[in-house]
Amino acid sequence: IHGIATPAKPMGDYSTNQITRGFLDGYQTMDLLAALYFGIVISANIRAQQVDDESQVQKETAYAGLGTGVLLIVIYGALSYVGVVSGAIATINPAKDTGATVLTNLTSSLFGTFGTAFLGIVFVIACLNVCTGLICTCATYFHTRFQTVAGRTLSYRTWQIIFTVFSFIVSNAGLSAIIKVSVPVLSALYPIAIVLVLLALTHKKLGARFPRVYFWTVLLVGIASFATCISSLAAVFGGSIGWLDAALAMLPLQQYQLGWVMPAIIGFAIGIADAPRR
Repeated sequence: IHGIATPAKPMGDYSTNQITRGFLDGYQTMDLLAALYFGIVISANIRAQQVDDESQVQKETAYAGLGTGVLLIVIYGALSYVGVVSGAIATINPAKDTGATVLTNLTSSLFGTFGTAFLGIVFVIACLNVCTGLICTCATYFHTRFQTVAGRTLSYRTWQIIFTVFSFIVSNAGLSAIIKVSVPVLSALYPIAIVLVLLALTHKKLGARFPRVYFWTVLLVGIASFATCISSLAAVFGGSIGWLDAALAMLPLQQYQLGWVMPAIIGFAIGIADAPRR
């Protein structure tokens, strides 16, 4: 709305290969990981409305997914525009600043203290329900699976307190530090989620005929992505694993952190070849 005549040039990780960088940074949204869970929740709620036909459940769930996808495109499109214009309004240090810094600088420059306070309220509202849900979900799971630890009974409330205190301590490390540690972990989980979604979307044509493609594709992708995770975590903490780095460097596209693509293709081919004979 305010308009910027000359946007700042891309900096840091976005100075080159912007599409690949944006794809990888999309891991941080955890949208795909959440979709695997919310898809189950949505389909369960549809069945609760007395919809028993499986094809109808899939269709209604797909409608919900398409609606969500359209809204996310609009939201991320707006945030992308904010990122383009913000560099011309306030200087960004790509080595340590995050998207939160970009939004804070932008709102402070355009709306002053009120804008910053309003942005803080938005984050509190957006994150509070997510934090509450995660703490309750984790506490429920651990209370169900680990009711006794070291001979002591831990109640649901105790697990809630443990996760709340732990999260509070970790949050004070700062967003930049949290992202540095979490990105390698997400890089291990996301490739597996991606191939599972792709295989599920093509299940009738491929997965149903060649059921072993699931096992082999996920296995090889998991090995590659978790090896990359270990290598990245070592680098985050100032170390390195020479032989592992050398092995990963042999994977095509590894320089773009997409080394899992070739193992996925190989696993897919092995799964087809490993199909049971009729």
